[in-house]
Amino acid sequence: MSGRLRNESGVALVVALLVTLLMLAAGMALLEFVDQQSRQGGRERVKESSLTLAEAVLNAETNLMPARWPGSPASAFTPCTKTSATANCPNGGGILRGFTNHDFGTSGAASAWSLTVRDNGLGSYYDDVATQNQPAYDASGPGGGAPDSLVWLRSQSTVRGQTRTIVALVRASTVGQNFPRSVITGGHFKTTNNGNKVIVDTGTGPGVVVRCSTGAGGPARGNACLDYVATKGQVWPNTYTANTSVPNAMSPSEVEALRARARSAGTWYLNCPATLPSAPVVFVENGPCSGGANSVSAPGLLVVYNGTF
Repeated sequence: MSGRLRNESGVALVVALLVTLLMLAAGMALLEFVDQQSRQGGRERVKESSLTLAEAVLNAETNLMPARWPGSPASAFTPCTKTSATANCPNGGGILRGFTNHDFGTSGAASAWSLTVRDNGLGSYYDDVATQNQPAYDASGPGGGAPDSLVWLRSQSTVRGQTRTIVALVRASTVGQNFPRSVITGGHFKTTNNGNKVIVDTGTGPGVVVRCSTGAGGPARGNACLDYVATKGQVWPNTYTANTSVPNAMSPSEVEALRARARSAGTWYLNCPATLPSAPVVFVENGPCSGGANSVSAPGLLVVYNGTF
């Protein structure tokens, strides 16, 4: 028996080593597979992060465009990046505040994005080379002609080497806007002419609307509210409303909509130009202004936000 115990012949040890080796190889293969899947999942996550950033940039720009539609060379949109600080570009810091996971790095350092606006003069298809050679504003429709209120937006983002690009065709739609129908709406009204003639033709509308009270006497020369000679037909028909509760003619948002429309058409001015253009909407921040090029056949709206005309 002792001789058998000292006998080293047999295959048990070899079999045990082989089984251990096979188990180790299988474990290593499984770990490699899991590692590959983990890396693939990480790449997919980064790709999704890049796509989400591109969508966020595109959405931010479409929110800006209603107030700054690129309707003329003067309002063309320059290319944007996350460091751009122009009014036609989304706020890069504001966008990146919504992306805080590891993919973007500290303060978005591991990400970048760019945005361009181009005319759709080539039609309803997008070519990344040919379309980028189009003007950066609504220049014309397909084949030339008048602007058609359509432009291409191209948003591209890169997160940790993964780049995604989104392209969208954006249309500007006209929205109706209320506008006061009275000939004059203001704090008070005065004429300096004592002639027997019509100075303000009120027609069939509300006439002159002022935010003050005439007292018992009504309009009269020297009245602090309505200062004109009513008996000489200077306001004819003599239709007026004098009430201290009269609201502003337009709300701030309505005024801003007119300002934005003029900006997009290139007819917004900080100070009155030497010659007022003939256009649907001309917005001047500071008067005084005089003259004008509109007519009955080519009517338009002139807004002098602060000053006289």
